[in-house]
Amino acid sequence: MDLKGVTQKIDLLEKELDELRPLKPEDEQRVMQKFRLDWNYNSNNIEGNTLTYGETKALILFGITAQGKPLKDHLEIEGHNEAIDYIVKVARNEEPLTEAMIRSLHKMILHEEYEIDAVTADGQPTKKFIKLGKYKTIPNHVKTITGETFRFATPEETPAKMEELMKWYRENLHNTNIHPLIFAVEFHCRFIRIHPFDDGNGRIVRLLMNLILMQKNLPPVIIKTKDKENYYRTLQLADSGNINPFYIYVAERLIYSLEIMINAANGLDIEEPDDIDKEILILKSKIDNLNKPEIRIEKNEKSISNVFEKAIIPLLKEVFEKIGQFDIYFKEIEIRCLFNNNVVNFERNNALIKIFEYIKNNSPADIQNFGIYYNLNAFKKAGINDFNISIYVHFIFEKYKYKLVYDLKNYDNLFDQFFNETEIKKLTSLILKKPISDITNKLNTGV
Repeated sequence: MDLKGVTQKIDLLEKELDELRPLKPEDEQRVMQKFRLDWNYNSNNIEGNTLTYGETKALILFGITAQGKPLKDHLEIEGHNEAIDYIVKVARNEEPLTEAMIRSLHKMILHEEYEIDAVTADGQPTKKFIKLGKYKTIPNHVKTITGETFRFATPEETPAKMEELMKWYRENLHNTNIHPLIFAVEFHCRFIRIHPFDDGNGRIVRLLMNLILMQKNLPPVIIKTKDKENYYRTLQLADSGNINPFYIYVAERLIYSLEIMINAANGLDIEEPDDIDKEILILKSKIDNLNKPEIRIEKNEKSISNVFEKAIIPLLKEVFEKIGQFDIYFKEIEIRCLFNNNVVNFERNNALIKIFEYIKNNSPADIQNFGIYYNLNAFKKAGINDFNISIYVHFIFEKYKYKLVYDLKNYDNLFDQFFNETEIKKLTSLILKKPISDITNKLNTGV
């Protein structure tokens, strides 16, 4: 089908859907849940996220983390899901897209600054430090299907190019002479040619393309990970000046989404054959793994001591070092630990050493719960009302695994799995997010 044919089909399906609107609440909920799960899974999986469809579903719907998968992958899914919530709200409120919104989306999907391997323009290995919500600082490029190097906008050009893109967007948002598909895909191509960020551009541009479609009262398109070769191939053709194949590719995905919505509006089943295939593959994989030899270390004195030495104490050390920078502003620093039902107080100096000694000397194998409070009591700077800040970190120990429980989420590890340096930094950021926010609010309000 050519471009004219697919746009005409989109218009016919949109008209059919409009006649069925508004959808029943239960039908709208099930179709939006399907879009959300497919969107989160596929857009992140294309970029290398390792969570399966089932694990993505468990995380988004029930807050269940996948054992043995990197913390970074869980945070990416959660951040991307937050970004979807954000653009749905923007579309619903009929707000125009801004550069500030794009920067906010970048912060949501990447969550935390990090370093990645990169290659310079002349092919030399280097490192890139990814900053949240900040435009790129190092030139980026890609190899096209013809083997040539396509260079995106330079870091120096990027701010002006983004301003130009947003001006084009504002001028054409309500232009009825441009088909919504053409407008959304053209935005995608213009954004990708700029490639404004050092990382995360693919996920961002798919969010933005779908925002534009939703602003036009159309459903989002889902670029499936199994079809990413066609996605990249047609996108690279667009980069080389042949944009029609990419228009048609996205149009076919939009037609599919419209048909899903129409089926939902008619009360029909919207599950796809490959949805069932995904679930079967997940179950088969789990069953197959049951036949493989597995080290199942039970909770005992040695395994608990190892967990404290190699996971819990290093994490608490990082937390203490970060929050400890505020100690001088409070009159009292109080550290209290919960060992099962016993509460023990520790002095700030050498607290972690004393906690580890206490664990080793008090039947480690019997521990079921370990919690630690780091209390900053009585803010002592003049001009601000007195206030306290408290941090609480909680661990649960089961027969074969231990859990960090924080903010209603569980982070599970087996007894031979410990937090690496990256995970410690990410968990520290999660743990300190609220107390730092609380201190900021107190300083801003003075109460």
